[in-house]
Amino acid sequence: MTAHRQPRIVHSEQFKSEALQLAAKIAVTSAAKQLNLSSSQFYVWRNAFRRKQSSSEREHTFAVEMDGRQIGPRGMAQMVLSR
Repeated sequence: MTAHRQPRIVHSEQFKSEALQLAAKIAVTSAAKQLNLSSSQFYVWRNAFRRKQSSSEREHTFAVEMDGRQIGPRGMAQMVLSR
């Protein structure tokens, strides 16, 4: 026999953001208990947020570097490959 699983709940980005803010204030385990979530879920969300944030920062830095330059497609490819 197989155990019946509960359906997955998909949380909004706003919920995740607010949950992470709460965890930063009162600790992950306390926030997890308060929101009836697994503490490991907070770490998954936090890591995803950090990855997203760091890629946005890289994109911003690249855009600032490119600002004002007139580079054709070949020059762009060479810049990307040289990184």
